[in-house]
Amino acid sequence: MTLTELKACCDDRFTEWKVSSRASEISTNPEISRNMTLTELKKPCDDRFVCLENTYCYKDSYNYQILDECIEDVFQKGPMSLCVKKLREVDPTNHFQTDLFTTDCKVIYKNGKCFLPDVEKYCNPKFAPVFKQYISLRLYNLACDGRLRYRVGGNGQQNVLNQNSTEFDSANITSGRG
Repeated sequence: MTLTELKACCDDRFTEWKVSSRASEISTNPEISRNMTLTELKKPCDDRFVCLENTYCYKDSYNYQILDECIEDVFQKGPMSLCVKKLREVDPTNHFQTDLFTTDCKVIYKNGKCFLPDVEKYCNPKFAPVFKQYISLRLYNLACDGRLRYRVGGNGQQNVLNQNSTEFDSANITSGRG
């Protein structure tokens, strides 16, 4: 397959449709995401990321931004919406700040830390580790804490992240990509 064909495959409407249809399916019925792992939830996002990365046409920062946006979308529509529903049942007067869709590393970190006690206390017990992984992954994808190193030329292997990482307790949080 030529580079042009590979790039067309990634940009093809089918790839975008696959990601969008999964997000739409979860949005319509968030219950299907209740027992999903973060790995299962983000599978279509990962597939698109790999495709974009294999073209060598896009900068790593762009690929990781697209990956982060996709994961954020399915996470907010799926398991996070179930947790927020529960939190609103517990305290209907509190307008939980759940839209973490920002690329500001310090805001993601602070919101994650602030929201975690309520997630652990009131939401599905299986959800707390997924929430921690999600925050850790966002901080990684946005190059917030020094774990992500962009590839500098060549076809070598890029970063490998422990997908089960729940670490987002870092003094190294920066503004990310700037």
